[in-house]
Amino acid sequence: MKICAYCGTANPDSALLCKACGAGEFKNKCNNCGTVFESNFCPTCGTKAGAKPRVCPRCSESHFTPACPRCGYVPGANKGAEPAKPRPQVVVQPVPVVQTIEKEKKKITFGTVLLWIFFWPVMAVVAAHNIERLKKACKLFLTVIISMIILGSYVCSI
Repeated sequence: MKICAYCGTANPDSALLCKACGAGEFKNKCNNCGTVFESNFCPTCGTKAGAKPRVCPRCSESHFTPACPRCGYVPGANKGAEPAKPRPQVVVQPVPVVQTIEKEKKKITFGTVLLWIFFWPVMAVVAAHNIERLKKACKLFLTVIISMIILGSYVCSI
């Protein structure tokens, strides 16, 4: 399940845009333990984002592990042999996976070019606020500088 990074609405795994606000950035919600995370694997249980649970044909238990935790059934193993006895459940703490997530570059459309040509001050402020590396003070400083440029060009034209 995907959770919208802006409004927190739950969306299906196949969603490209949030059904509530239309945003395109999501966080993942683990189908196994319910943890909300940003990487491809749950930091709590190690389950892959968007993984569907398996259903055991013997006991109908849904699980995310290769073997059924209730009856020990492993698909394809011990064909024709007697059923495996349930093993005590061992809780294994997964090692946190650190991954760098590369964002896809957004395509520049003709409409974006027109917005930059006719509304460049507004687009410059929006672009400055979309840079994640900048701190709030730097974003505020850039906004003030761009506003002063706009005000100066307006005053000079009068």
